[in-house]
Amino acid sequence: SRVTNLSQSQCRNSEIYEHLEQSARIQYGSKYQISATVAITTFLLDQMQEGRKASSPWRHMIELYPKLRQFDTVPIFWNREEKSWLKGSTVFAATRKRMQQLKSEYKLVRYLWND
Repeated sequence: SRVTNLSQSQCRNSEIYEHLEQSARIQYGSKYQISATVAITTFLLDQMQEGRKASSPWRHMIELYPKLRQFDTVPIFWNREEKSWLKGSTVFAATRKRMQQLKSEYKLVRYLWND
């Protein structure tokens, strides 16, 4: 959709994305590109920091974001015992797969950011 493309475009033009992209290309080669998910996530995290300032154009939008504690009905945010209740279901497998993806993306961003 147009909004998604605009958001990805904004993220890819951000200072934080450019830093990660440059680090990734140095580490992995000139054709490596940061995924859209990582680009948007790092951009939003950066904007959340900026959004706390009264002068930020993002402040009002960021104030609308739910707090993490509001996601207690989403299995990805459950503790180990709660997740074990899902064993044998497709939700358990999907939750595990998504957690692995998130951990992998997190490690990549930390690695690139610290470089």
